[in-house]
Formats: sequence, C-alpha cells, structure tokens
Amino acid sequence: MFAASNGWQFNEGPWATSYNYADPRFIEAIQWYANLSLEEGIAPPIADIESLGANVLFTSGQGAMTTDGSWMIGQYVNDADFTVGFGLLPQGPEGRKSMFNGLADSIWTGSQHQEEAWEWVKYAASQECQDLVGTFGVVFPAIETGVDAALQAYEERDLDVTAFTEQALDPESTFLHPITDNASEVFAIMGTTMDSIMLGQMTAAEALEPANQEVNALFE
Repeated sequence: MFAASNGWQFNEGPWATSYNYADPRFIEAIQWYANLSLEEGIAPPIADIESLGANVLFTSGQGAMTTDGSWMIGQYVNDADFTVGFGLLPQGPEGRKSMFNGLADSIWTGSQHQEEAWEWVKYAASQECQDLVGTFGVVFPAIETGVDAALQAYEERDLDVTAFTEQALDPESTFLHPITDNASEVFAIMGTTMDSIMLGQMTAAEALEPANQEVNALFE
C-alpha cells in the first residue's frame, strides 16, 4: 500500500508477463518502510513481527499503530485491554491506497455434491444471507444493504469503522492483488528478497533489481 501510494503498480494488469519491482518508486517506498525499524527505531524488528504477528504486538501494548484488514476488527477489539480506534491509512504522493481483498464462493469441479453446493452458493450471495451476516458485525458483506447492517451493528458497540468504508468508496484508493501465472514462484522470490531488506542484509536498491529480473524470467 505504501508503494502504491507512491505511484507504483505491480504490473500492467491481469496476466501481465513482467513486474515492476525495480521501479524507483517501489525501491523508495520499501527502503522507507524498512528504515522505520532499521534506522528510526519506531517500528518493531521484522523478526518480532514475523514470529509474533503485528496484531499480537499491538494488542499486547508493544505497538501504538498497525495496519490490517476490516475482517480483523473484532479480534483487535476483543483481544486488546485498551480502547482501539480505527483510522484512515497514511496519505502518500498519490493519495491513500489499499489492496482490495475480495473472496468468491466457488464450487470444486470434482465435488460429488455440486447441485447442493450451488444451492448454498446462491443463498450465500442472496440479500437475505448478506444482510444476516451484516447484523453480526464481524465482516463487511458484499452488498450495500449488508454493509449498512454491519455498520449499524458496529455502531451499537460504539465502534467507528467508517475508515474502512470511506476507503472502499473512493474508486482511486483501492487496487487489486495481481492476477498472474507463477504466483507461488513470485511470492517465494519476493518473500526472501523482502526479508533481506527488512533485516538490513541488503538495501532495497541492491536487492530489488536482481529479484525483479528473476521474477520476470519466470514468464520467458
């Protein structure tokens, strides 16, 4: 999200055959993020985040702020022994950007119960079900009336979660996870690369150019 708010994008769109991990805007954003811990000392070490989880560090009082998705609202509120508030993401040169997390109800082609599964999927997508889900105030449903029901449920618990809905309503503030071939390979390469940067073993400029070449070679 920080790189996206700096004007960067993963690639040119669904099924693209090259990535932009060597883009100066990405390098700048990643090094800035790494330096919050490595140089500024205002973020926990990456080893603590990976072993414990940012949410655990926050709810245990070892961090003042963190970023997470709306589906985690309940966990933060229930696990913290202090009052939790939710705010908008930081604004970068290109505004606020958040990866849009979307789920789909799918039926396995090898299922022996496809007709029954289809009935369940149809119900899950119906307004009746979506509105019911919303009344529990756990996640935001996929339709507007369900979202309204969720907002009401949160409001009844004195929780202001409009930071999430305001972000989602701005068409310029969300972007999609890459739709791509070789996803697991890309994830493996970039996971190792990002760890080396966050641990201070390499700078973003040193690590991302060869990583980008390795990723793009997957599509040749």
